[in-house]
Amino acid sequence: MSSILSPVASPTGVVRDQWDTLRVGKSKKQRDYGAIAVMYVIPMLFGICAGIWGNPVVDTAALLAAVAVYTGLIFNLSFNVFDKSLAIRNDPFREGDEVTLELVDELFANVNYTVVVGLITTAVLVSASLFSAPDYIAWAARVTVAVVAALSAHLFLMSGMIIKRFRSLRETLKP
Repeated sequence: MSSILSPVASPTGVVRDQWDTLRVGKSKKQRDYGAIAVMYVIPMLFGICAGIWGNPVVDTAALLAAVAVYTGLIFNLSFNVFDKSLAIRNDPFREGDEVTLELVDELFANVNYTVVVGLITTAVLVSASLFSAPDYIAWAARVTVAVVAALSAHLFLMSGMIIKRFRSLRETLKP
């Protein structure tokens, strides 16, 4: 009997799968540091700038609704990608097509990771909506703005990565 906390179902497995997609070409060892900078460093810098110069008084409920709906759509996409990956794996014409199978696995890893980022962003926004920061800890609102801005930027950059994977897969599947 499998546990709900098994390594296969854990967020760390999803993060590991995502990290494995950030490599140069077919190389299993060489990391794509440009992609890492775009996906992680730029959102962190954006979050820091938003925390320093951003507006700490935002409509948390509107942000929460938008992120929750977007995360739900990406979650639905995860099911569709899984379904299509099964269909591709069972297609006798694709048997032995390692490039297509690898792209499908990378797409699935990207979509699942984006779902996790969306869930974390939603959790932060839910937490922020439950409490109002007193004036003497105004820094807490700025930290929350920084975290939400960084996570939101990362979420949308990951969406771009998903589109990139879809395009690569489409090119591979062309006759």
